[in-house]
Amino acid sequence: MLSIVVAAQLMTAIPNAAFTAEVLECSDRARVLIAIAPNYFLAKDSISVRQGGEALTMRMPRAEHAEFAGTSEDVFRRQLYLEAGPLKPGPIELSYQGCDEVALTCLPPVAVTLTC
Repeated sequence: MLSIVVAAQLMTAIPNAAFTAEVLECSDRARVLIAIAPNYFLAKDSISVRQGGEALTMRMPRAEHAEFAGTSEDVFRRQLYLEAGPLKPGPIELSYQGCDEVALTCLPPVAVTLTC
């Protein structure tokens, strides 16, 4: 049986393994690609991009409507390409929450700092 500490470490590592984000371009807007592992999805309402504490305006493709664990939500699978801006010099913070379709659980929210 896993100890509570080991289980917590595994849950912390899963979002990093299931979702990877990279900045493709920075100009007046950040262009970000998020790769999503099989059997996972990102909830559209959980995604935000901030810079210097301010929310940036995002452009994303239309999300897929899905039923999950008794709820209905808009989600992204496989990959998500988004744009956010307007940018100032400096890093951006991408926040999201993903879910595991096999385990029927959502992972803890994640915030990552990306260099732009």
